[in-house]
Amino acid sequence: MINTMSLRVKVFLLILFLNLTAVLALNYVSKNILVVQLDQYKEKQLERNLRVLKKHTEEQISSIDNSVRDYAYWDDTYNFMFDLNPEYVESNLVKQTFANIQVDYMGFFDALGKMRYSAGYNHETGEKFEITPELANALGEISFTIYSEGTNGAGVITSGKKVYYIVSRPILKSDKTGPAVGTLMMLKEFDYEAQQGLKDLLQMNFEITLYSDVDKILNKAQTATLLDRNFEINNKPESAIGYILINDLENKPAFIISSSEDVTLITVISRYRRYINIISLAIFLFNLILAVVFMEKNLLGPLRHLVSEVDRIRTRKVASQRIVIKGDKELKELATNINSMLDTLDSFDKKLVDVNKEMESKATELEANAKELERLNKHMVGRELRMAELKEQLEELEFKLKQKEDAI
Repeated sequence: MINTMSLRVKVFLLILFLNLTAVLALNYVSKNILVVQLDQYKEKQLERNLRVLKKHTEEQISSIDNSVRDYAYWDDTYNFMFDLNPEYVESNLVKQTFANIQVDYMGFFDALGKMRYSAGYNHETGEKFEITPELANALGEISFTIYSEGTNGAGVITSGKKVYYIVSRPILKSDKTGPAVGTLMMLKEFDYEAQQGLKDLLQMNFEITLYSDVDKILNKAQTATLLDRNFEINNKPESAIGYILINDLENKPAFIISSSEDVTLITVISRYRRYINIISLAIFLFNLILAVVFMEKNLLGPLRHLVSEVDRIRTRKVASQRIVIKGDKELKELATNINSMLDTLDSFDKKLVDVNKEMESKATELEANAKELERLNKHMVGRELRMAELKEQLEELEFKLKQKEDAI
């Protein structure tokens, strides 16, 4: 069936096949490589963003811990727990101090977890910072636990709809000797209004959600995964959202940081441009090789064979030989036309031989006639000469006869 197709149809089918191959290859690449790479890229970006956010939280706590260490391991603070002298308050517990160390609250608790003294100012506005009775009780319990266990406390705590960074250390002398006389605790409120500035600083999108509102952003299955792994990614074709769970000091869920990553296909293509170029080049080379093989098999090869056959016939000068060729319809038609021409030439050659034979026969006949004419011509010329000679003899006899008559 293929051999009966015209070359035009075959070329059309080849172009169609090559285009379909390219489309299917690119579809495969986009579906099995680009989409996978897109998902992986979004997940990696989300993991990076969430790690940065978690690290930012840890850095905030670490910064507060440095201030707590400076004040908790200090003789003046150690003595203050006994006499609550106003000079310490006037020198250390003023607005400027809170602005300098970037905290909002300082609480001094005794060994039983009861508050001995507290002070608080918003580190940005300088306004008085008040804590709720609920938060004060929670801080007292934390302080008692930390003092009893002789450990340090650092992390976050939630109260109502607010989140606080919290760090506490036992109060010791400057040489870190004791016994401990209580616990110093510092708080810094997480400011939701400052999120936009933090987003600009970190150059990413994120939201803070209290764990009590988890049902607003996650379903039960996602919440279970988040509690189990402290990390969850909801990957969608156009974007992905990652969640990381932050626990409080008691290792209970406190709040969730969510970050979204909008990644366009152009971003992935530019990122994996080298691989796409390699694949495109491979497709191009495959199509080129296929086209060359096709042209060699269906056009160039048969054409070379046709030229060779014509040259063989020309060299041997045998018009009776014919060209046998397998290939496309057009090439077969060309070979048929050449064979028809050879048939015509062969017929003319045979006619020419017959004409030559006929002409040779006529030439032989003409030659014989010429010889006969030549013989006759020679005969006629001899006779005329004889007659002229006889005429001369006759005239001579007549002359002699007349002389004799005159003599008589």
